[in-house]
Amino acid sequence: MRKSIEGRLRMARRKKLVHYFHVKSSADIVGDYIPQSDVATIKALAQKDYDKCALKELQRELFIVDKFLKEYQPERLNAVYSNLAPERQHFVQPVHLPDEEYAEQWLAVKYSGKGMAADAPLLETSRGERVRSKSEVIIADTLDRLKIPYRYEFPHQLKVRRNSCGRGVAAAIDPAGAALRNPQVNPPDDIRMQSRQPENFCRQGDGSRNLQGSPSENFCRQDNSRKHDSSRRTVAFHPDFTCLNLRTRREFIWEHFGRMDDSEYIAETLGKFETYIANGIFPGETLIFTMENQERPLNPATVEALARKYLL
Repeated sequence: MRKSIEGRLRMARRKKLVHYFHVKSSADIVGDYIPQSDVATIKALAQKDYDKCALKELQRELFIVDKFLKEYQPERLNAVYSNLAPERQHFVQPVHLPDEEYAEQWLAVKYSGKGMAADAPLLETSRGERVRSKSEVIIADTLDRLKIPYRYEFPHQLKVRRNSCGRGVAAAIDPAGAALRNPQVNPPDDIRMQSRQPENFCRQGDGSRNLQGSPSENFCRQDNSRKHDSSRRTVAFHPDFTCLNLRTRREFIWEHFGRMDDSEYIAETLGKFETYIANGIFPGETLIFTMENQERPLNPATVEALARKYLL
């Protein structure tokens, strides 16, 4: 605004023509005529007039935001529940759970993973959890260090074509090919559970909750308007990690692809990506992935950068 041209733009319509005038002072109500060829001056004055009005409106909105931020105290809502005696909390469903309690309930969900083969190497995370590779140890320990809640090989029910029998699908489902072992409904910690519906995995990606304020496992709520697709079947996928962004209450899948110099493994990986995308799970939205090969091992700095980008 300080470097803008002096004065303001006046327009006058005469018959079908519009004439432009440069008004340079308050005493000058007519202004100097600006030829149609001097587009630069007309544009500069029009932009200045707009900027002046926009700045006034922005200052008004900034005043409202500043006033709101000074008075907004979100912790007071959490305190209403936290200050209750534990005996009373047992009978209350809060509007908003504190982060710690939300994470605690989310982590308490019961589920069955894929299990380990008898000859699998013994690799454990910092919290004593057994995983399948050193790279998964890096990912798990990074998540734990950053206090990001995660579930290892948590089952997700996804749709695949009925004639799909490729290695990409076989590698993703549980070894016995069993149906998804759904977590129990209404477990003791009172997290309301319903079956995952793969068509709408991200439908509630805004981190929505049920009415009781507990962590909602329903971010793939079923769209009842969709007709039954007989060409597709449901299988249980066990991605490496299911992570929770506690700030947004949004879940993410994290897959690590560790043998990207193996052509068969690459084909399986492409099949996994196709399945995830077909189920509405998109890279960069609710799907995080890392990969490596013999020449380029997993970089811990990359893991931390992705965790901070999507999960904090």
